[in-house]
Amino acid sequence: MKKDSFFNQLISTIAGLGVPGLVLLVVTSASGFAGAAALTTGLAALGGPFGMLGGIALLGVLALIVKGLTEYGLDALFKAVLDELRKSGLSDEDIVGKINDMPIPREIKKMVIDMVVSSGFGEKKVKNPQVRVFWSQSTDMAIGKAYELIELHSAVKYLILIIKKENAMAWEGAIVSSDATELVKVLYKKPGLREFISSSRSLAVGERYKLEEESTGAFSPILIEIKVDQGFWLGKLVGDSTSDEIVNIIYKA
Repeated sequence: MKKDSFFNQLISTIAGLGVPGLVLLVVTSASGFAGAAALTTGLAALGGPFGMLGGIALLGVLALIVKGLTEYGLDALFKAVLDELRKSGLSDEDIVGKINDMPIPREIKKMVIDMVVSSGFGEKKVKNPQVRVFWSQSTDMAIGKAYELIELHSAVKYLILIIKKENAMAWEGAIVSSDATELVKVLYKKPGLREFISSSRSLAVGERYKLEEESTGAFSPILIEIKVDQGFWLGKLVGDSTSDEIVNIIYKA
C-alpha cells in the first residue's frame, strides 16, 4: 500500500494521542462516528490526551479517522499506529498495561489488547501450535503484566504476558521471550499439593477415579472436586488411609 501524505498525517495524529489514540481508532471502527464520539466525550472529563480535545477538535479527529478507515482499513492503520507507539519507546507490555488501566468497558479493552497481541509483538510472527500450559503459584495475576512462569511439560521458565482472566484459577497469556509470539494457558497450581496423572481429558466433577501419583507411581482413589481447566483438576484423596487430602490432577498424554 502506498503511504501518501494523508496516511502519514493521520498516523501521526492518532499516535500523538498515545495509547488512547489506539483505543479511539478501534472504537471508531467498531461503533462508528457517533459511538466513538460518545465514548471519547466521557473520557475527556478524566483528562489525559482526550481531555486536551475540545468538542470541535474531537469531531475533527474522528472525521479524519473515519476517512482513514474507509481508505485504508483498520488493520493497516492499527499496525502503523502501533509501530509509532513502539518507536516512541513503549513496549507491548506498556501498551497493554495502559489499555487495561483506561476507564473503558472490559469488552473494548479485550478487543484492543487482542489486536496488540495478534500483531506479533513487534516484528515477530504469531504461531498457533497446541496450547502450552504454564503454572502460576499465585491467584493474583494482573492483566497487562508479565511474569516468569514454568511450563508444565518442559519445566522451563518463560516470560508470560497475562492477556485475560478466564476464571479464578485460569488465564490466557502470551510468550514474550521467544522468537515467535505464542498464546498459552496459565493455570494456578497451589504449592505443596501432591500431583496425580490422568490419561484422559474427560474426568467428571463428582466422580471417583483410580489415578497414579506422579512422584511415586502408586495408584489411589480420587474424587474430582473442581475442574480448573481442560486437562487440570483439583481432587480429594478418598479411602481408609487418607483424610480428604486435596491434590492436583494433571492430564498427560
